[in-house]
Amino acid sequence: GDRFAENYPFGVKILAVVGPRDLSVSFSKEVTYDLTTATHRHTYRSGFDVFAAFGGLGLYGEGTLAFPQEGNRIGFGGELDFADALRVVVGGEYTFTDGPAIRIEYFHNGAGSGNRDTYDFYDLIAGERLGREYALLHFDHAFGDFVRVSAAGLANLTDGSIVLVPQISYSALGNLDVELGAQLFFGGRGTEFNGAFDPVTGLGTLEGPADLTEHRVFVRAKVSF
Repeated sequence: GDRFAENYPFGVKILAVVGPRDLSVSFSKEVTYDLTTATHRHTYRSGFDVFAAFGGLGLYGEGTLAFPQEGNRIGFGGELDFADALRVVVGGEYTFTDGPAIRIEYFHNGAGSGNRDTYDFYDLIAGERLGREYALLHFDHAFGDFVRVSAAGLANLTDGSIVLVPQISYSALGNLDVELGAQLFFGGRGTEFNGAFDPVTGLGTLEGPADLTEHRVFVRAKVSF
């Protein structure tokens, strides 16, 4: 079987701050479990982050490039497909005076598929995104000192599906925060945020179809001491 030490993820990051700008570079090893083969899968990435502030406007970008591999090790024997190996997020956030904060992001997922017919839903189980292009819109606003309302929408531009996450929090006491929210998924059959598929794994065929993206409502409470 796989040895534990070989399947331990790690990462290192170097950060520099230059006035209102943050710059960083990184290297990481990611480990996921492949249900279809019952083995661990390793991915090695180099990365960068940059952030710049201009008054109430913040602009940022971050990206990673997956190294070519031979098995579970870095190897340069084959060609590197730059578009497939690249993940990039670019976005901006603006806070209005005495008003809401709005954030907009675009995400290119080179490891994803540009065609929903070739999705591997086991990547979704492993926490990976399935599509290649995404857009995010996030809204956040405080009403007085006790109530905060936020809403986020993440759209898969590859297949047109979307997840919405509305949320409201209330500071009931000085040290108690109560939060109510939901995750609402919309999309046609075969799309990422519909999430229904017929599972077949290396461990055998499961009763299907499975639904990875059912609507959820949640309540959280946090007590600070």
